[in-house]
Amino acid sequence: MLWPISPIEAESDQEFLKTLYESYQVQMYATASRYVSAPQDREDVVQDAVVRLCGKVQKLRCLPPYALPVYIMFTVKNAAINFQAHQAVVKRHTAPLAAAPEYYPSQVPPPEKVLELAESMRDLKRVWHLLSEEDRELLYRKYVLQESNEELAKQYHCQKDSVRMLLFRARQRAIGLMKGGAGK
Repeated sequence: MLWPISPIEAESDQEFLKTLYESYQVQMYATASRYVSAPQDREDVVQDAVVRLCGKVQKLRCLPPYALPVYIMFTVKNAAINFQAHQAVVKRHTAPLAAAPEYYPSQVPPPEKVLELAESMRDLKRVWHLLSEEDRELLYRKYVLQESNEELAKQYHCQKDSVRMLLFRARQRAIGLMKGGAGK
């Protein structure tokens, strides 16, 4: 384990902490293993406990010899409990990809379709200004704002079937312009 950098003022404090660590290292890892099973997690818990102990050098020096190991083991225990609580929060806020399939598309379109769509979008942008204002508004409301046919029928004061016909004709005019025709 690497000795953590800590705000230890005196060389004697650092030697004191190093001696404590060497003396109680086995017990510290044994205490950590009661709470976490992975070796890397035990290492993290003990490292966190050592960092906490570095901030309590004066208190550790004042403790009687019989209380020192108890204080150290309680520090490791508390570090392990805090580690577990943190891991629970992390687990709650993360999910494996397979656990939430509704957030991910089940099928990704093949690259040819993506390229075809991008080319169609470029063509539509090229002729957009050539469409009538009515066609542009209708297509914008339907495909960009994603308004339903019922909503469009209310806006245009007509039947839902009439909206379908208006959309069909507007799309036909746009396709005609994109293909280089008059677009009627």
